[in-house]
Amino acid sequence: APHTPSEATMAGSSSPPDLLAVVLDVSPSTWGHRDLVRAAKDKANAAKGKPSTGPATLDDVVTAVLAFGTAFSCLGRDAAVVVAAATECEAAVLYPRKGGGGCMGEAVDGPSGGGEGEQGGRRIDAGAMAEQVRLGVAELVDRSARRQAEEAAAGSGGTRRGGGAGRPTRC
Repeated sequence: APHTPSEATMAGSSSPPDLLAVVLDVSPSTWGHRDLVRAAKDKANAAKGKPSTGPATLDDVVTAVLAFGTAFSCLGRDAAVVVAAATECEAAVLYPRKGGGGCMGEAVDGPSGGGEGEQGGRRIDAGAMAEQVRLGVAELVDRSARRQAEEAAAGSGGTRRGGGAGRPTRC
């Protein structure tokens, strides 16, 4: 008898595909605070001749998520990965990206015509996933940072909790 959903699917079972869903907090206020902490630690470590000890940067975390998603996809060709991200006021699916080669249904169920998957039997294109996730993170961070700068310039105190670092954010 098959032991995993991937083996069950290959054996002809109608098991659903394996799905990994990752949600990232990419709020500029959170990562800005972490950058300040890291800079202080790095300065102290450099004085002692030691390398950085963290905390991780947003780029480090995105790189780790991409590696994890790629490794997950190696479990079987029916494995699917969805990466979403959120800021204080917005959330978006980064991979698979709308209009970016495939849709959510194809990522989970396969292409509408049946067959072997998006890339000749491989569900996940690691290069496309990296491109779409990095672009999506950059867009979300940029929009959130612009929104925060506009609120600061307008002197807005905001009305929604979740601005990070004690600052409310109006969405």
